[in-house]
Amino acid sequence: MDTTAVSVVHYSGLQLSNIIAIINILVTIGIAVWISIFVNRNFTTLRAVKEYFITEDQGIRDQYNIFLETVYNNKFKPNEVQEWFKIMTIRIDVFEEFLKKEFKVHPKLLKHHNKIKVLITGSEELNANYKSETFALLTETRTELHKIHKDFNSCQTKLVIDINKASRK
Repeated sequence: MDTTAVSVVHYSGLQLSNIIAIINILVTIGIAVWISIFVNRNFTTLRAVKEYFITEDQGIRDQYNIFLETVYNNKFKPNEVQEWFKIMTIRIDVFEEFLKKEFKVHPKLLKHHNKIKVLITGSEELNANYKSETFALLTETRTELHKIHKDFNSCQTKLVIDINKASRK
């Protein structure tokens, strides 16, 4: 038997109740450390997932801004508009699908995207110039597009707020 351990116990005069109290304190500290590590790890993971979705939302916003700026400047080819909308529809649909699976969030980006798509692809300006190099939107179409685009941006901003507030499913 180690004489140091015996002398420490003997010297301090630890009784069974004191030993139990020390063990209780150590177990409590151990549980607190374990909980803080576990919670921190889960928080970090949750934050990373939220950041991914927020970054993807920003990417959609950026692509939309580039597209609309090109359309407003009459530099987008009419025959490429349908293809751009197909690609964005897929991107937004997949984004919303995964977002709904991960969080208690109900995005409405696709709804606003479809309104913009119907407005532009259904416009006489686009259809009359489909085989041309460019097309120009009329003032009325631009005004309506500004309104819908504003709603789309508002929806995206609200979505970022909802993602930050959301808990995982």
